[in-house]
Amino acid sequence: MGRKLIAEDDCLAPKEYHEIVYTGPDPLKVYRPIKGLIRRVFVVESKDIWEREFRWMPDSDPAEFFIRIFAKKTFDMFTTMYIEIVLHGWQPLTPNKIGSLRMKIGGTIKTELPQDTFLQRTPIYRALMWMYFYYFYFKTRREHHLRYCKEKLDIFRNEIMKILGIGQVEEK
Repeated sequence: MGRKLIAEDDCLAPKEYHEIVYTGPDPLKVYRPIKGLIRRVFVVESKDIWEREFRWMPDSDPAEFFIRIFAKKTFDMFTTMYIEIVLHGWQPLTPNKIGSLRMKIGGTIKTELPQDTFLQRTPIYRALMWMYFYYFYFKTRREHHLRYCKEKLDIFRNEIMKILGIGQVEEK
């Protein structure tokens, strides 16, 4: 693996996640449409969505679950957006019983500048790339990529809240 300069920002800074807390029947109803919603809202393909963890513990009633889903959207050769969704809750084994869910939705923008070759490690190349990134690219990154990420995370949160039957959140 080569050397890289990496800049990473949270899309929702200063907070890390949107958090949704739900208590009601069938909290896992949000899991069923989640991948389709990710594809639609973030405009990514199915191959760019993966589940890192899926734990289902049916030892008791209600059964505890923990699900962690990631998605990746590539903007250009330097910048990628990573979305993380965490669901943790208790699903009743009998219908119409009350369960609960705590959901976290977050994202980061990661910009990587490779330094693999001899030319890319020279001071002149680094200075030119620093000027390019500082004067041109970071403006695009901040004004477009970070704003896009925050807006899409807000839309995704509101869609999840619709599925759960929770009122919309007003942004300040």
